[in-house]
Amino acid sequence: MNWQKKLDLSVTAVHNRIQSLIDTGIIRKFTTSLSIFAQSAIHVFIYGNSKTNSITNLKEKLKKHIYWLAVGGGNFFYIGAYLENLGELESLVRFIKEKADLPEPIVGLTGFPFPRMLKNAKIDTRSKLCELDYKIIRSLKDDSRKPISVVAEELGVSTKTARRRLTSMIKNFLIQ
Repeated sequence: MNWQKKLDLSVTAVHNRIQSLIDTGIIRKFTTSLSIFAQSAIHVFIYGNSKTNSITNLKEKLKKHIYWLAVGGGNFFYIGAYLENLGELESLVRFIKEKADLPEPIVGLTGFPFPRMLKNAKIDTRSKLCELDYKIIRSLKDDSRKPISVVAEELGVSTKTARRRLTSMIKNFLIQ
């Protein structure tokens, strides 16, 4: 069953509702992230109290190494990152300890819930993410509606190459 039949709404009605949610601030951005099927990726969750006096430029400092940062009361940081292998974990934690002034971070490796709607999907488990795939994901992480031509230009590849890699990741449920 497709979403249109399930919702019993026209494409225009769905579009208008999404636009209304954006206008009221309920939807703030469209993001891209790795899915559970990106088996070569390891999701890391790091949190703890920071001793930093200023968080103004922290997200910019960490940007190439993390995909999200949340700050709670009393400088309590929550940080999410992806690794290609566990060998990268120690250097990531050392980097975050230094840049975020997080002397005693708590580090966890987490999983994702298995999407019920995909339980019968045919997944190509041989699909592996390459360095370009990770760059595409990073480019789209805060704006998944960014035109593929802009992503390609940012990464210095052809639009055709970026589209082919993105299509492959979507087809194999490697990103969400």
